[in-house]
Amino acid sequence: MIVVSDETTQADGHTALPSDRLFALDAIPMDGVVVLAARGEVDLTTAPVLADAIASHLAAAPYGLIVDLSNVDFLASAGMTVLLEGHQSARRSEKRFGVVADGRGTSRPMKLMGLDRELSLHATLSDALSDFR
Repeated sequence: MIVVSDETTQADGHTALPSDRLFALDAIPMDGVVVLAARGEVDLTTAPVLADAIASHLAAAPYGLIVDLSNVDFLASAGMTVLLEGHQSARRSEKRFGVVADGRGTSRPMKLMGLDRELSLHATLSDALSDFR
């Protein structure tokens, strides 16, 4: 698991991790496909972490990669750019690339930007896995 957070120092000197600024990624291998399950916000700060994870796991996945944004609350343009670059990289290496997004903070911005015409966008992980078979 990869975790990125904005740390704040409390008066007692302890570091607090604000839950609304936490970003985490889990890589789950499934039948030759890697599912990158993200949680939190994909913004200018966290998009490079997602980009690195996509690059490394796409290289290792025999068939392809699914980025699951089901638990992402906010997707900035930097995150959308990372997803497009991941899609292009997958195409160059002749692998599949899918995105799971059905929330207001993820699916809606991608559709408004027309990314649903570029990316393989799915409402659920189950739908994405079925499409990969």
